[in-house]
Amino acid sequence: MLIRVYEDQSLSMKRVYEWFARFREGRESVSDNHRSGRLVTSISDENIEKMSKLIMKDRRSAVAMIAGR
Repeated sequence: MLIRVYEDQSLSMKRVYEWFARFREGRESVSDNHRSGRLVTSISDENIEKMSKLIMKDRRSAVAMIAGR
């Protein structure tokens, strides 16, 4: 039924069973658990501005650096 309505945006049955098990074990929220360590993303207005300036200053070097060459 959900697949007919939400198509590819619905959870698979495997994920439904995984979440069911988590709630049965006492989980009370679908929010992510706190994780230690560095954030997954480093996108910020400051970093975007720095990269824009670097690219405008020397496009070839910037492209090579971004490509990891």
